[in-house]
Amino acid sequence: MHAVRIVLLLIALVGAIVAGWVFVDQAIQPETAPEVRLPAEGDLSAVGLRAVDERLRLAPEYAPFFARLKSAFPQDHEKAMQVFAERAVQTSRLDEPDTYLVEAVRMLRRSHGVLASKAGAGELDRVFLMQARVMGGLAEVDPRLCVDFLYGNAAQGFFNFAARNRALMADMAMAGLDAIASGRAQKVERAPPSDADFAALEKALEAKGLGRNEIDALLDGKTPEPPIPDAAMCRAGRAYLDALRAIPEDARMRIYALAVELLARS
Repeated sequence: MHAVRIVLLLIALVGAIVAGWVFVDQAIQPETAPEVRLPAEGDLSAVGLRAVDERLRLAPEYAPFFARLKSAFPQDHEKAMQVFAERAVQTSRLDEPDTYLVEAVRMLRRSHGVLASKAGAGELDRVFLMQARVMGGLAEVDPRLCVDFLYGNAAQGFFNFAARNRALMADMAMAGLDAIASGRAQKVERAPPSDADFAALEKALEAKGLGRNEIDALLDGKTPEPPIPDAAMCRAGRAYLDALRAIPEDARMRIYALAVELLARS
């Protein structure tokens, strides 16, 4: 039973990490993307790069992330910018800055994401703290969006939230980047989480006031009858991330490390 719970809990945890980027990727799609004016001849790649750079200037909140990406992983930054530029030239259209941020994060995760599992405790903690902050922001807007985020379901309503909260989106991206850079430098080796680690988490959930139905919904994926209302499920999801922060650091880091490793390999 513990083994089943471990798998289900990690699926839910990884789903919460992925959800923010799934939301942005599917929800932030401009209805009328600006055109890229191409010259009759010349270096079209350079034209595309300039156009993408100008587009990103519309979201200054993302500038620190791209600067950090360029300094820490220059080849990944160059590859991302080339991909954006080539698409702009091929389609004569520019994407939203949010889409560029999402794609850069995904490229980095695919190439180096497993390093985040070896990050220092502070950097790993921040990855999940940012998930909690995003969930808290969504809870204030619409508990349904909060629940969707928890379970990794995309929702069109996230478009307005992301557009109004670019600083938060940038912080979430930076947290992942910092964790990857930390893992590359520190190379912390951690054992897989144990049954005792997850038992500690369940006790922490109970201490947060969650009932049996809510705990089963979070850890076992059960859907009670009648279903838990969105507002209550959103509170349970936020308590879930709070409970993780409340368990001993060694256990918390083992769970976090396995979650981000699974994310990188997904």
